[in-house]
Amino acid sequence: MPPQLFNYRSLLLLFALALLSRATLQAQTAAPTQDEGATQQTAPDPGNAKDSKQAGDADGDWQIFPFALPFGSSDIGNGAVANLILSSKTDDGRGDNTVFVSGAATDLGLNVLFTQGTHRRAGGWTYQWKLGVIANPQAQYFSRGNFQNLPEIEDHQEGRKAIPANRPESPDALRGREGSINANYVQDFLQTRDGTVQSTEINPGQEVLRQKQNRYYNFGVRRQVAEAAIIKRLGDTPLNISLSFAGARTQIDPLGGDRERGEFFTNSPTLLELERPVGFDASRDTVYSNALSAGVEFNTLPEERDSHPNSGVRSGLRYEGAGESTGSHYTYGRLFAYHHHYLELFDDFFQPGGRELVFAHRLFAGQTFEDIPFFEDRGLGGSRLRGYAGNQFVDRVTVGGGVELRFTAFPSAKPGGIAVGFLVFGDAGRVGATPREIDSRGWHHAAGGGVDVIIAERFAVEFVAGASRFEQFFTLTIGHTFALRD
Repeated sequence: MPPQLFNYRSLLLLFALALLSRATLQAQTAAPTQDEGATQQTAPDPGNAKDSKQAGDADGDWQIFPFALPFGSSDIGNGAVANLILSSKTDDGRGDNTVFVSGAATDLGLNVLFTQGTHRRAGGWTYQWKLGVIANPQAQYFSRGNFQNLPEIEDHQEGRKAIPANRPESPDALRGREGSINANYVQDFLQTRDGTVQSTEINPGQEVLRQKQNRYYNFGVRRQVAEAAIIKRLGDTPLNISLSFAGARTQIDPLGGDRERGEFFTNSPTLLELERPVGFDASRDTVYSNALSAGVEFNTLPEERDSHPNSGVRSGLRYEGAGESTGSHYTYGRLFAYHHHYLELFDDFFQPGGRELVFAHRLFAGQTFEDIPFFEDRGLGGSRLRGYAGNQFVDRVTVGGGVELRFTAFPSAKPGGIAVGFLVFGDAGRVGATPREIDSRGWHHAAGGGVDVIIAERFAVEFVAGASRFEQFFTLTIGHTFALRD
């Protein structure tokens, strides 16, 4: 099992240091100099953007915003996340900067630490970067295909039904929690006159099967990632072109033969071990999956609300390629297209009170080529189909979409403050081995709702709970689960 990178105490320490840094910065910016103290202060003009800036919001000054929250999902368990946002903005065309640092840990062993930044320059240039490490001892692998027996998957995990490797030769005659008497035992007992039993075989009971099978659809993974991107807006048009590089270093643990804490029986061979898909060699050696990508995007979202839009369109097409020339152990390609549309409703009614009602819809489609490793596959589930486990349905071709209605019920009392809203949504999607398999049959559906916490109109913290025919999914994460671009 991957070791923990940090724990809850380290998250609290990180948050405390962030609070101290913010308080120090505020004290420095708020303290008047000797000359300022001798100068009579005038009230700021609310109509002047420069005069309305608060202390610490001077041109080019860095602002620090730390916050900690509960964190988790159905896939990764429950825990906490500590975040630190640093931002600066200038009015002279030099551009603005945002740096985001986040660390998270959950009770199921997930540990994540990453930092990412954005630097916008005059002339339509944007530079982005990201560095991160992740250790997840319970990543999920459900094989490929659009059709899965989800109730059977749950039965396997709970020990109610044996996987093929644990299926006894003789069926159960009497089920038990620890052990089950099989049919041969009962038959021998009834047919023997003196009451002696020749067969002493006892089938495993539900608890035994649970301990052996509860990781059948799991694997452990450790990854280090680094990304860099350049984005250029074409003149005064809403068109952007981008070029990026993403590197990843991966190790996996199939979990077969392991024993979880507090359990007596070791894990049976997992589905990943039995199928050994492309990428299974990461269980023996550290592998690299580095890729270059190029894309074009039509983006009319408000620049100041790019992460929490209330109007506009974002549509794009991107191709990603990996191979020997990029330093990758695997050769593959991925084509992805997306379309998001946001529309504010009844703004004349809601805007006077600072509230807003936004309708959004999205469409996306993707296809992979050649030998993509399984841990780089992005199927349906999680944020792509909010009602199923992450990557529940994976195949060469993926299509999907959804609609969402957001209502900001409690707007911020001051600029740069915190607002709270609610949302309802519906998602649908399908996967297939080829584009011809995508038809009107076999689509998966999910619906649900959630709560948004919007910070300074630019960052969102979202809790979402969704349900489908056989499963439920919840997540509490940074950013909108709806804003899918990969």
